[in-house]
Amino acid sequence: MLVAATLLSAMQGLAQNGYQIKGKLKGQGNEKMTLLYRTESERTKYDSAIAKRNSFVMKSDVAMEPVVGFLNTKIDRNLRFSDNPNAPYSPAPSLEVVLSSQTNIKVTGTAAEIHLATIKGDPMNNDLNRLHEAEKAVFTKLWELQKASAKARREKTNTKESDAKLGQEMTAARAERTAIRKQFVKDNPGSFISVYLLATMSTDYKNNELAQAFKNLTDDYRKTMYGKMVAAKIEAGNATALGKFAPDFTKPDVNGKPVSLSSLKGKYVLVDFWGSWCGPCRRSHPHLKEAYAKYKSKGFEILGIACERKSPDEAIAAWKQAMDEDRIDWMQVINDVGIKEQDVTQLYGIEGFPTKLLLDKDGKIIAKWLGLESKELDAKLKEIFGE
Repeated sequence: MLVAATLLSAMQGLAQNGYQIKGKLKGQGNEKMTLLYRTESERTKYDSAIAKRNSFVMKSDVAMEPVVGFLNTKIDRNLRFSDNPNAPYSPAPSLEVVLSSQTNIKVTGTAAEIHLATIKGDPMNNDLNRLHEAEKAVFTKLWELQKASAKARREKTNTKESDAKLGQEMTAARAERTAIRKQFVKDNPGSFISVYLLATMSTDYKNNELAQAFKNLTDDYRKTMYGKMVAAKIEAGNATALGKFAPDFTKPDVNGKPVSLSSLKGKYVLVDFWGSWCGPCRRSHPHLKEAYAKYKSKGFEILGIACERKSPDEAIAAWKQAMDEDRIDWMQVINDVGIKEQDVTQLYGIEGFPTKLLLDKDGKIIAKWLGLESKELDAKLKEIFGE
């Protein structure tokens, strides 16, 4: 009977065909829980469950290869910069969890800080929890800094000096977290979490370093969805390295007219990947307006590439509204239209927003920035145009 029970238990384990998450979060009450993840066959999937007295169960019976999902509460934790409900905001962090056909995990913590919750279950999630524990202190610090920044802007108590100080502290905290994650990849080449980290942190590596770290991973993980993403990033990194000719593309402008990057040869071009939803992107627009006004007559052009992550109609509406609100007066195209035929973010290996590339008159890449770049861009334009 004992042998039979053991065999039955093993067969039930093998029969599982989807993930199961059981959770208990203090303060969750009876609110909804959400789970976002991307599979290789579908762009994005959205699952949800209603909690009952702080507890919830979320599951799926769909067979799937390992992916990382983002578990969150519908309790509003977003950082709003003003009382206007339509104003840009910084989304609150969610909890990373590994999902697969054999995932059976328990999540415990608080709804207010779900991103710091504990995960227990299968080896992949245990690895992920180990990473979260290693970065918990710096992640907490970063979140507190973000809350302080949003509060100051909302209450209009921020100054140029206070914004700069908070920005420096956040940059330092992000760098510390990145270092922890890089060390995890180095120390755990046989972990699924390492290929996930390489896929999501590729811009934090020089392309040759990324290629070497990828080479060190277990063969099976290099064949996963994340492995294919890293391989594509390495290829895109080679194509968009400094000194390379920027890959050409054609996308529609605000009037639906196709615009090709190659049509701008003969000018210095700043290619700006942004989105109406992206707070840092839109905060960079006032400075871009100044630079454009100063250097346009000298042969400087800006080509904005809107990346809205919505249906084409919704994307166009959000894009045009943001352009009107920010009074953008330089060239603009939208990536979401015709994205199945040509995805410019994939072509350029874009991982974060805003990302900007400066091209010389021949279309060669001479500078590249991820995030706000005002001082660096000013210095480069002054170097080019002599004032």
